Amino acid sequence: MPPTDPAPARGDRLRRQGWAWYLVPAFLVVAAGAGLPRDGAWVATYLAGHALAIAAVLAAMLIHRPVPERPWRLLVLGLSVHFLGDVIGLPALAGLIPPLPYPSLADLLYLAGYGLIVAAMVAAAAARGALRQRGDLLDAAVLTLGLAILSYAVIIGPHVGADPDLTLAGRIVSIAHPLIDLALASVAAILLMGGLRPSPAAVLFGIYIVAHLVADTIYELEQASGTFVPSSVVTVLWPVSLAVLGAASLHPSMTSLAATEPEAFLPERWRVPIIGLAVLTIPVGLLIATATNPMGAAPIAVMSAVLFIVALVRLRGMAIDVEVSRRLVGELAGARARYRDLVERVPAIVFTDRIGPGGTSITEEYLSPQANEILGFEPDEVLADQHVWGAIIHPEDRERVATGYRDWVQAILSDPAIASTTHSDEYRVVASDDRVLWFREVARAVAGDDGRHDHVQGIILDITEQKAIQARIHALALRNELLLESVGEGIYGIDLEGRATFVNRAAAAILGYDPSDLVGQPMHPRIHDRRADGSPYPVEACPIYAALRDGSVHAVQDEVVWRKDGSSLDVEYTSTPVRDEGGSIAGAVVVFRDVTARKWADEAIQAAYADLENRVAERTQELEAARVEAERANRAKGEFLSSMSHDLRTPLNAILGFGQLLELSTLAERDRESLEQILRAGRQLLAMIDDVLEFTRVDSGRLTLAIEPIVVTEAVHEAMDLVRTQAVERGVQLEWPSGADPGLAVLADRRRLVQVLLNLLVNAVKFSREGGTVTVAAEPLAEGRVRIIVRDTGIGISPERIPRIFEPVEVDSGGRSGSRSIGLGLVTGSRLVRAMGGSISVESQIGTGSAFSLDLPRAGSMPGPST
Repeated sequence: MPPTDPAPARGDRLRRQGWAWYLVPAFLVVAAGAGLPRDGAWVATYLAGHALAIAAVLAAMLIHRPVPERPWRLLVLGLSVHFLGDVIGLPALAGLIPPLPYPSLADLLYLAGYGLIVAAMVAAAAARGALRQRGDLLDAAVLTLGLAILSYAVIIGPHVGADPDLTLAGRIVSIAHPLIDLALASVAAILLMGGLRPSPAAVLFGIYIVAHLVADTIYELEQASGTFVPSSVVTVLWPVSLAVLGAASLHPSMTSLAATEPEAFLPERWRVPIIGLAVLTIPVGLLIATATNPMGAAPIAVMSAVLFIVALVRLRGMAIDVEVSRRLVGELAGARARYRDLVERVPAIVFTDRIGPGGTSITEEYLSPQANEILGFEPDEVLADQHVWGAIIHPEDRERVATGYRDWVQAILSDPAIASTTHSDEYRVVASDDRVLWFREVARAVAGDDGRHDHVQGIILDITEQKAIQARIHALALRNELLLESVGEGIYGIDLEGRATFVNRAAAAILGYDPSDLVGQPMHPRIHDRRADGSPYPVEACPIYAALRDGSVHAVQDEVVWRKDGSSLDVEYTSTPVRDEGGSIAGAVVVFRDVTARKWADEAIQAAYADLENRVAERTQELEAARVEAERANRAKGEFLSSMSHDLRTPLNAILGFGQLLELSTLAERDRESLEQILRAGRQLLAMIDDVLEFTRVDSGRLTLAIEPIVVTEAVHEAMDLVRTQAVERGVQLEWPSGADPGLAVLADRRRLVQVLLNLLVNAVKFSREGGTVTVAAEPLAEGRVRIIVRDTGIGISPERIPRIFEPVEVDSGGRSGSRSIGLGLVTGSRLVRAMGGSISVESQIGTGSAFSLDLPRAGSMPGPST
């Protein structure tokens, strides 16, 4: 991804655009100097351009951080010394001060500056290994000898050697100038032929060398012939060469020149023409020397012979190189065939993409045949339509994959320093048969002959099965982790050295540690190095580590471990050995449990047991006495209730009898209403007495039941007939479903069942509003039972009374309209139902009504208990 931090972005922009920013002031200075008369302003402008070039080289050192820095330091020093020469020589050249003697300090500074610049270039060539390339050295030697022949024939021979007015020092300096230029040209040739990789910075550097050598040659010719004037073209070429040198130093491609891997700036195909041109200098130099100075032809002849020999040696080497190249081409073709065969056999898809200029486009160039085997798409089909591959990628991953790939390409193009990084991504694809597969893609940028990264090569692996395995492993690991963390016991693992490999949270909490405090640490000295009495507990005697030695499970019921705060903890534990795939013991798993509370409880139980035995003996005697007294009281209660009921029934029967006789006589309307109230109260009292008698028989266990199959319909109709008159009086309708099963039967006592139903119906009618409905229904249940439901539309029962509805004595008082009872009807009914092997329950809602349900054994099942 491109950098997002603002500071790196500004630094990157400076590195990429600084050279262009530099060219603006540099060439403004050059243009200004070219248009000025050769006076003080021109000298200042010239020196400003020279200083600007030195500043550019220093800035390039800070930006590019070249390794090694020695060549750059020598270059800065050489330019600085040359600048001092300009400071001394240019004022005299412009006529601002008297002419300097020849040679002067300025000439010595010029030579010293050139020498340091040549030394910088030699150091750069050595750092890049160019001085070890025999062919490059020979090519540079041929070029240098050719230039030397021309330099001697045109400059040194006719002018320097023939000038009688030159002193020895002047002659030496005059010869040194062209020689130092030859050295500069020679080292530059070595760099350009084998020490610099092709790049804009290398081109700018070559322009600097050529411009500088041309300017020096013109100056030397004009100086030797006496035709030099301050307005000469050389006073423009020198500043131009310095400006180009500064631009070359700042150009971002100069970063690649800092690499130690040599690459040829001048390709091999240019070498033969260069050698040919150099050899042609032999006759040209001889003709010039013969025409201008016949006595000076001897040095040229010697240099020509040397040039001819070096050229022959180089040509022979080139012929050998051609033969070797042919053999290598054949080997390369075979290697390519084997590589292609290998690529097409690997169980993966291999691809090559071409990067357009500036990363504006990315085009698929090659796709191995495995695309058809894995995806079902022919490679030619994918390559013919550049949109096919994008469509193959799963829609949910498509945008992410495309964006990540484009960002990576843009990043390597903008920053060559990261070009060696690989691009890796995982995504889903949809095969031709709609299968969803997982792919892992790994790609790497590949540089072309020009050093630009213009291709991407990569491999795509089908990791569908691996993803499935990872998912299963993750699920298993998550389940194991959940199991470890969900149990209350402490669990930890140890390796063969006794170091903890894992600790669950329960173990860490029991011991007072955080899990991270224990993992990787030896456990014995932390939690188990002392016994309960504080005496040492050697690891050799510890059963936990015995499992590592003998491979057996060791269980201990009563030991202590020591917590982080120094307190002890009573535990029981089990140490189980763990074996690796080869069956060898790899560690152990320890499961321990805090038994401190259990030990305290055991001690408390033992102490309480003895006390309990004494109390039980005492209580047994008390209970036996209470039981005897309760039975006696219960018998007395039953006898009292029976006697009382009998005594009450005698006068009550007389009252009801006389009331019925009076009912047959003619009475006034008012008297008849009073008589009806007497009979109604008498019958209610008689029902209460019957309830008491029935409750007494049930409660005392003197109830006798005759369990037999009873047809539900018959029992319900019999009960409904008994309550129908009361229902009509209260305006309540009784309903029994017409579609009820007529053969549905239960096992019960007929009289008692009718009694229970009658009691429920009476209550339902009594508590229903006028115009209400009482419905009876029956339905079979599972497990051989039948449910009879009595449902009314009355006022309902409050929720707080429902739990006590079947308890004696729940007297209705004001909760249901206008009726009162002693509360034994439902109690007796519930006990009768249970005596017949059934159960009774109620559901009610205030204002809506109540529903009582009787569950009884179905006829044909085992009868309930009979008492």
